[in-house]
Amino acid sequence: MARELSDRAAERSLFDFTLWVFLNREYDRVALCQSLSQQLYLLSTTKEFEDDDYDREGDEDEVEVEAEKKKEVLRQKISEALAQKSFLLILDDVGKNKKEEIMLELNTLFNLDQ
Repeated sequence: MARELSDRAAERSLFDFTLWVFLNREYDRVALCQSLSQQLYLLSTTKEFEDDDYDREGDEDEVEVEAEKKKEVLRQKISEALAQKSFLLILDDVGKNKKEEIMLELNTLFNLDQ
């Protein structure tokens, strides 16, 4: 059903962007921002956003700070890309993994709390 909705919207050029969030995936907040950024063509290559911070040894606090910085940069890019644009956000709800966390991040990204 979601695919049909997306296809119809694209055929009629109803939105500037169609964004998909699969709620059955194991997203953390950085991964969610990365996924949306890729869908908006904000990341030119996958190498631009490698998560080598998660693979290296070192202070966990330092790794967390770096992840937070990346998330904020991506949030800003997403916000700028969607400013004054229309978009269809499809929440593909196949599972029950981390729905609340994903919804909180989407509220923040799209300023739904305001």
